[in-house]
Parts: sequence; C-alpha cells; structure tokens
Amino acid sequence: MAISRRRFITNSLLALSASLPIYWLWDKYNSPPEKSKVVGDMLGASHQRGHNLFKMLFAKPQQREKIGTVIIGGGVSGLSAARHLIQNNYDDFKLLDLEDQAGGNARYGENKTGRFPLGAHYLPIPSLRMKELISLLDEVGLITHFDEKGLPHYNEQHLCHDPDERLFINGHWQEGLIPNFGVPAQEKEQIKKFIALMDAYKNAIGSDGLHAFDMPIDASSKDTSFRELDKLSMKEFLLQHQLDSPYLHWYVKYCCKDDYGSSLEETSAWAGIHYFAGRHGEAGNADGEHVLTWPEGNGWLVEQLINTCKAHIQSGSMVFAVNQTKDKRYEIDYIDYRDNQVKRFIADKVIFSCPTFIQRHIKTNIKKLKLRNTQSFEYSTWVVANAELDASKINERNGFPLAWDNVIYGSQSLGYIKSTHQNLNRHQDTVNFTWYYLTPESGKEARKKALKMTHQDWVEMMFADMQKVYSHFPSWVIRCDVSLWGHAMIKPKVGFIWGEERRQALQNVDDSLFFAHTDLSGISVFEEGFYSGIEAAKQLLKTDHHA
Repeated sequence: MAISRRRFITNSLLALSASLPIYWLWDKYNSPPEKSKVVGDMLGASHQRGHNLFKMLFAKPQQREKIGTVIIGGGVSGLSAARHLIQNNYDDFKLLDLEDQAGGNARYGENKTGRFPLGAHYLPIPSLRMKELISLLDEVGLITHFDEKGLPHYNEQHLCHDPDERLFINGHWQEGLIPNFGVPAQEKEQIKKFIALMDAYKNAIGSDGLHAFDMPIDASSKDTSFRELDKLSMKEFLLQHQLDSPYLHWYVKYCCKDDYGSSLEETSAWAGIHYFAGRHGEAGNADGEHVLTWPEGNGWLVEQLINTCKAHIQSGSMVFAVNQTKDKRYEIDYIDYRDNQVKRFIADKVIFSCPTFIQRHIKTNIKKLKLRNTQSFEYSTWVVANAELDASKINERNGFPLAWDNVIYGSQSLGYIKSTHQNLNRHQDTVNFTWYYLTPESGKEARKKALKMTHQDWVEMMFADMQKVYSHFPSWVIRCDVSLWGHAMIKPKVGFIWGEERRQALQNVDDSLFFAHTDLSGISVFEEGFYSGIEAAKQLLKTDHHA
C-alpha cells in the first residue's frame, strides 16, 4: 500500500519489535548547546524591502513605459504564467519581482560544497493527468522516454537516491518516517487502521467520477460527502475514527507541518487527508511515491522556468501601487532597486502572482480589489538553516544509516535533509545539512519574534536540535546560512479549502486583472503554483484581443 508521497509504507513497516520502552522528551533539552560563533549569512525573503510598502504611498514615478501585461511576483506561479504566455507567442510583458533572484521560497543558496535549498526541496512523481507538468518535466530532460504503456521514465540522476528517509525515535534511527521502533503493539494497530483509511480515500471516486482527492486540488471531486471534511479539523477526524495513538498523532502532525505549516487542531481534515491521498503519480521506472530532488531543491525547477522567460524578468522591483485609469488601463508603480528610482508601467492587463497578503498593502483605486476579503489567509513562519559540515567528523548513532530526509521524533523542527545526497561522488569531504524549523507561534506574533532573532540565535537553535542525535555537531560546522520566511506558506485551516472566501478570491476582478498563487489553493506546493500560473495566463490569452 503506497499512500504517502515519500514511501509511506516501507518493507519493514510495523515489523520491528517494541522491545525498548525508552520514551524521551525531545523538546526538553537535556544539556545546553555548545556555543560557538559560526560564519554565515541571513538569506530568505527581503522583509526590509517588503516593509517599504508602507513608505511608498505618495512616491511619484520618474520614468514611464507602456506595455501589454505586467506580472507582479516571480515565484513559481508568476514564472509559470510567463512561460505559458511565451509558449503561446505572447511576449509583450514584464515580470516584476521584489527579490534580486526570482523563484520565491523555491530559491537556492550556494557555498563551497555546493547548492542547497532555501525552502522547497522536492517534487513528487506527478499523475499522468497533469499533462502540462509532465510536458515541463519532459522539456527540461527529467523524462528520458515514454514506454509502450505511455508511462514516463525519469532520469535516475534526479530521482531521490536511496536511502531516502529515516526517523530517530526511542534512541534509534529507523527506516521510514512512520513511528515503529519501540512503538507498543496496540498503537501499531491504530497505525495500520489509519493506513487502510488513507488508502481507501486515495482510491475513492466521487459521484461526479472524479478522484475524491487530486492535484491540483480543484480537480478533486465536488461530492459533498468529501468536501464536508473541510469543516472538521484533522485532529477531530482522527478522534472520530478512534485514532488516539500519540505516535500516530505525532506523525500526522508532522505531515501537516511539513506541507502546510499548521497543527492538527488548525488543519482542515480535507487538507490533512489530501497529504496522503491526493497524489496519483505514475512512472515506468519508479513507484508513485518516489520524488524528484536536487541539491538546490526546487531551485533546479525554478531555474528551468526562469530560462524560458529570462528576458522578461525584472528582479529587484517592488510594486507599491496599481491604479486603473479612465481608459481602463493600469498604472503599476514600483521602486527599481537597481537604481533606486520610482518607475511606472502603463499596462493593458495585470497578473497578480504575489502572495495574497501583499495585495492588501498595495495602494489602489480599484474598488473591487480593495473589497477583496482575504482576512482568513493565514501564513506560517519558517526558518531554513544550511550547515556546511566536515564529513570526516560525522559519527552516526545506531540504526538506519544517514538518509536524504532525516527526522527527529518529537522535535519542533522538521528535521534535516542531506542536500548533497544526490551527489554522484559518494566520497565527499564536506556535506550540506539543511534544517527546517516551524515556529510554534503563528501570525504577527511569530513574525515579530522571528525578526528579532539574530543569525547566531538561529544557529544555536539548530545546534540544540541537532545535538539530540549528534552530541558534537557544533564542532563539525564550517559555516551556516539561515533563511527566514515570515509568510512561508498558506495554512489550510478548517473551512478554508472549500470556503466562500477562497472561492471569491479566485474570481478575477474583470477581464484584464487576474490572480495566480499557491495560497489561492490553500496548499503551498509546486504543483499548485505551476497550475495557478497557467490558468491565469490562459484566461489572459482568452480575453486578449492581440493574442
């Protein structure tokens, strides 16, 4: 039964004995971390630039330029929209992005050891129904060929190498992320029950003939028997099915944090189930639970998108006003950080592909834009730290060997990936470990607290977490770069996915202003951003008189 994205079931699942009753409170540090000053930079989102939105209300443009379309935001959705426009022979546009490098939270960093992700770091094998995504993967060489059954064969270099994942639990590394080692028998039975339930949802078909859970999510069944699950929290769903195992709850909580940045109590049951049941990947040389990954994570995919529209991208450009003129054109005012001048594009059409929360702070005279109710759009705050390590000093604890994805049971963090795992040279003098942390607070409180912390604060937090499995971890570190994402991803809270507010937010203001972003789906993953951008571009082309 393969029902999660990353080998939910392994051959050894539930096979190990529960003979070691060792229960550690991982979130209580038994000893303080070793303090040492580590070199590194603060990367991630340029919040200083973003906060300048509040200072730009009355700035006057020093330069004006007419253009057909402006895309605001250079994340996956904006890049996808740009690529689709070019593929359809529309090139009268500019993509403006706040950052110096497009890509949103799928960007990457680099040190002497190699590239590493600043955020998103893998793509699951897609369903054959996702034709546009399959086409992209074929176009950029990830697919080597299609067999006689029409199944794609993926380049082995980009499929995640073994071993792919492990969990540190009860003093032992085990294969796979489902708690197993030292788990009582009665709790293993609950885990089996949960697996069977998720497998049933994955294969369920609605009365409209569609999969109950699919990707992108708007391709899922409209059957109310499934959509009603959006009104429950994932925790309520588990308890309704008499699933109260602490080990199971930890695992499902980890999954909700991994993709959504939200807790069991916050996450819509529909979204929680979608994590396990929403993907239907197929391949000729891999099972549907395999993932594609790279040292730089999804930065590799972003780089391919950028290459298709590089001439149209204008980075370092922060839009602070979008106003409509009497002749129904748009005045897009922005500060160009390349020369620190305020400039204006006069465009016929606009695609908002920036996060929805940014739209609230952009000055506008467009009444329908002002009235968009997006207050329920809530975001998680993430920190991603990449430690460059002396590989010769790494000493592993007992159990399953070092894997691509390494998770610590009970930790507030999401563990770490070995970013150099895909390196074909198995002997490496230095390696990159990329650590993911979700703040326990949410909203403004979380962002304010995170912004007050220094590079050294985050380094010490990472060290404290890593010392749960590597007692001498600080002495291995050569440098550590930290990325802070104040609005990392949208939270699919109870009632959000199929609620009225998201439905209204998806509606275009008119036939010349469009919206595209992962947060409009409620699930912040590459596929949703990719398809959101394509949909906006399709709508633009449909209404464009010059297309």
